[in-house]
Amino acid sequence: MDVNDCSPQFNQSSYNASVFDFIDHSPTPIVQLSATDQDEGLNGKVTYEIVAGNLNEVFDIDDRSGMIYAIKSPMSVNFDMKEYKLKVKASDNGLEPNYVHVDVFLEIIEMNRNKPQFVMPSGDMIEVEENLPSGIRVAKVEATDRDSGQNGVVSYSFKVGEDNVQENEFFKINRESGEIFSKVVFDREVKCEYQVTLSAQDDGTPQKLETLQRIIISIKDIGKKIEKIN
Repeated sequence: MDVNDCSPQFNQSSYNASVFDFIDHSPTPIVQLSATDQDEGLNGKVTYEIVAGNLNEVFDIDDRSGMIYAIKSPMSVNFDMKEYKLKVKASDNGLEPNYVHVDVFLEIIEMNRNKPQFVMPSGDMIEVEENLPSGIRVAKVEATDRDSGQNGVVSYSFKVGEDNVQENEFFKINRESGEIFSKVVFDREVKCEYQVTLSAQDDGTPQKLETLQRIIISIKDIGKKIEKIN
């Protein structure tokens, strides 16, 4: 008869994983734990249990496989918690069970929910005087994003077809500040307006969200000096 003289052993000293603050289906698998026991029969059969840290029972563990699942959306249950430290117990099935504990650290990642919204320009037209030197700032665009962290960090570009570019033939835009600079000297008699599509894109996860705004950059006639003939 096998003597239950061995305790289960986890294959890691601790576990680290992450889960979004909102889950759209339950249960959602997060991390697989694994412990083995060198005994035979029931003495070597391992079962798992979460014994601490599971506030409001957001998580569950399969007692046979060791897979930890989210069964509730962390944000909807414990809004302010950004990390959980679960203590998991692995026990064998002997008459006097041996067991071991391990810590599982779960980071809560905020899901990207909101698209950036342009606040500047307020309209769809910007005026620029003709004959100004190239390289001047002609406009500044700005967008806000209601998400926090990286989900709320906005970058700017021009949309050309399916591509996001920092410059075209006539203008360039600063990715971080949203400032638009000229690349040419504008002459209204040659071309009186330019159409560009602005892109404001956040740096969110699991996907980046983008807002487009089409504007017209109108070239303003500063007038021609008329030579006086006596």
